[in-house]
Amino acid sequence: MIWEDRPHALGDDTVMTEWISTKRAMQILGVGSTTIKRWANAGTLTSSRTIGGHRRFRVDDVSRLLQEQPANINDLRIDTWIELLTEERDVLKVRNEINKVHDRLGDWYLTADFLERVMWVIWSRFSNGDESLSWGLIVSGRLGLALSAVSESITTSPAEHLGLVASLGERHHSHSLSLIQLCARSDGIKLRRADVRTPAKKLTSQIRHLNQRLIILCGAEQCTDHDLLVRAYREISAACLEDDVELIIGFGDFSADIGDYGHRCHSFEDLKPILTKLRPVLEAAPETRN
Repeated sequence: MIWEDRPHALGDDTVMTEWISTKRAMQILGVGSTTIKRWANAGTLTSSRTIGGHRRFRVDDVSRLLQEQPANINDLRIDTWIELLTEERDVLKVRNEINKVHDRLGDWYLTADFLERVMWVIWSRFSNGDESLSWGLIVSGRLGLALSAVSESITTSPAEHLGLVASLGERHHSHSLSLIQLCARSDGIKLRRADVRTPAKKLTSQIRHLNQRLIILCGAEQCTDHDLLVRAYREISAACLEDDVELIIGFGDFSADIGDYGHRCHSFEDLKPILTKLRPVLEAAPETRN
């Protein structure tokens, strides 16, 4: 099939070809690759393939689906949230706004992806010198406290912690740990949170002695020492493999050669099916898992 380049209008000011790529469809609809694939497989969003096997979507179909979606992550204004986190000192008010985003999107993982996008913009302002480090830490801290308040309002059935979430990067990524805990808790999985920048040796010790069933590592892109990152990942993945502990690596740099063990995810939407698949394994008795 030959893809045509006839212009086609989408909205008032967007002009593009009749057929668009998966990436462009994701950008327009404000969803991740998992959702696009699910819609395509279910026939919700009609697709075709190029000779090379890449999906293409009709602009008309994407436009129709966009109009049908009552809640879209792109409808939420990042600048409004940055202003909220900068000026609002009442953590409970921030918590209420987080709940409103969840009510609108209908999913904690999509909510987490939006808040992660907010924090990315915040830390990019610091990196570019537009804002100070103290400003970024204050904003991140307020979000973290509000997320903890949201998590505490979600009841979970297991009395024990099923795993550990940790970051090998800088403290800039502490909010990601809170978001992971929140998403996991919404699915009944309780995660203990390691201190920021916990050394790899301490994590491997906890894997072997605290009966952890799951380790989630994030924040790799904040680590400037590539060789140190590779060694840490290999050490942790080897300990997980040896002790039959599930490993998820996400929200970071995947260019490092860290072996084949473990699940990879780039977003919270990617994390959702992984945790859903692992939940029965995590809740099983140790002798059943081995």
